[in-house]
Amino acid sequence: MLIAIDHGNYAVKTPRFSFVSGLAEHTVRPPMSEEIMEYGGKFWTLTTRRLPNS
Repeated sequence: MLIAIDHGNYAVKTPRFSFVSGLAEHTVRPPMSEEIMEYGGKFWTLTTRRLPNS
C-alpha cells in the first residue's frame, strides 16, 4: 500500500483531500475565530498564509 502525502508550506495534500496546516500565533484571543488552540499563554489559529522565505 502506498500513501502519498505532500506536507507543503501551508497545506497537507493527499490524493483525495487538501486541508490547511499553517498556524498563526496571537497574543490575545482572536474574536472572530471558532477554531482556536491555546498553548503556552498564546493563541493559535489555522492559516493559509505561506511562511516567508528566509
